[in-house]
Amino acid sequence: MKILHICTDEKFIDSAIDQFVFFENIVSVFYIYSKTDKPLYVKNHSSNILFFKDRNELIAAANAQTVDFVVLHSLCLSYTSLLQIKHRLIWFSWGYDVYSDKNSYEKKLIPLSLFKPQTKKCIYNKRKILKNKIKRLLALLGIKTERQANYDKLTSKIDYIATPFFEEFKLIKDRARIFVPFSYGPVKQFNFYNDVTITPSQECTCGLLGNSLDPTNNHIDVLQKLESFQRELSIIIPISYSGTSLYKEQLKNYISTLKHLKCNTLESFIDRNTYFQFLSQCQFSIFGHIRQQATGNISQMLYIGSKVFLYKDSIGYKHYKSLGYHIYTIENDLTSDFIKIPLSQQAIENNREIALKEYDSDAYLKTIKSFFDTLDMNTKEPVNLS
Repeated sequence: MKILHICTDEKFIDSAIDQFVFFENIVSVFYIYSKTDKPLYVKNHSSNILFFKDRNELIAAANAQTVDFVVLHSLCLSYTSLLQIKHRLIWFSWGYDVYSDKNSYEKKLIPLSLFKPQTKKCIYNKRKILKNKIKRLLALLGIKTERQANYDKLTSKIDYIATPFFEEFKLIKDRARIFVPFSYGPVKQFNFYNDVTITPSQECTCGLLGNSLDPTNNHIDVLQKLESFQRELSIIIPISYSGTSLYKEQLKNYISTLKHLKCNTLESFIDRNTYFQFLSQCQFSIFGHIRQQATGNISQMLYIGSKVFLYKDSIGYKHYKSLGYHIYTIENDLTSDFIKIPLSQQAIENNREIALKEYDSDAYLKTIKSFFDTLDMNTKEPVNLS
């Protein structure tokens, strides 16, 4: 089997390249779109990896290849470009390409209410709300925007989709599809940083909020709740990628009004080891996402003993709770008294044990290898691994 991968220069791609080296029956070629002359994130430069600065050139080169499948690492190029691909597609979703907010005119495969009240005010002004309502009404009448029409046309062509959590896959109800059990974790034992542990303390005074500038972190809603405790807390907020300059300005303006919270915004990209070493001071971690997001951050913080809070209606909370983690809700458990109590040693050991089992790389590689081994080119019906 020969697979051509189409992706952009992002930090997850090296993991995918490393994984497909393990599949002896698959010849993989990676076509990577990069806006810069020198890639910023992809470090692997093997002979099967080609970089393109022109999207049209990339698509033309892909169509000129004889391959069994093209794997899309997210819907990483414009829908118009991806619609030109002539090969059968496998989609490794990254979340943003499968979720949409219910208040947006754009409807993706999993529409959810992604924003809490204060964040929603930042995202939607009155004019935008009215514009979205009109476009949604037109869509109900069969009049779609070009972008929506292209999204629907593209996704309708794809039979195979990988989502990080199977719970997400079950939310896709537009038509029958086949689940691909792919994850971007490292091929060796998941890279938990064993030398990184939570700094012991009698009382929690430092926490992590979110993983990026994306407003789906619902930063302002969480900060508002923390501020209401009227306790001196240090909050680390990574905002080195995603989001917009306008949202960054809105977030920083809100932070400047806080009286009890000392917020440290991380605005520069740092390597993973340094990053998690820095986060070892965070006795609690709050992730305000409703959709699946920040799984690497959440898993690492659970592993090192941070007390993790998520919204109870989030995909992540349902997933981690079902696995048996000691994990808590922002709505009910995030209180002034409870936040100051460190996670018990028993809970830390329980979370670490589950994390090591969940990220057993040998078991994972067997699962994904079995999927591709049984992928019948004619029937499109591999063994059901869900």
